[in-house]
Amino acid sequence: MHDDELYVELLRRLGGGAHTADTSSEPVIEFSPTVDGASTEALVRLHVTQASLGEHLRAMANDGERVFPGEAPLVGALQLFLVHIDEAVNTRQPGHDDLIVRSGGVWAFSSDELEG
Repeated sequence: MHDDELYVELLRRLGGGAHTADTSSEPVIEFSPTVDGASTEALVRLHVTQASLGEHLRAMANDGERVFPGEAPLVGALQLFLVHIDEAVNTRQPGHDDLIVRSGGVWAFSSDELEG
């Protein structure tokens, strides 16, 4: 899969009205997550581009294949990435609505922390 296909699939799987939005610094994916089975009204911003998503998922391909053995490695990596997003959303502190992708997973920050 190409980076743009992975990005479109991520948008589809995130649901919650997921869409690309422009911020002052970079494009982000905005979506309304489901927390504990219920939709939330708050928007969460995932800071990822098509290129950075593709790079991150390719780095996770072996883990994705191990965790989801019936899937193609990149599809398994995408599924595992969604688990990381879900975990970051469900464990974030109030006001930490910006999700940053790092090699060890996805972390939630407040917009103030990102600016400072």
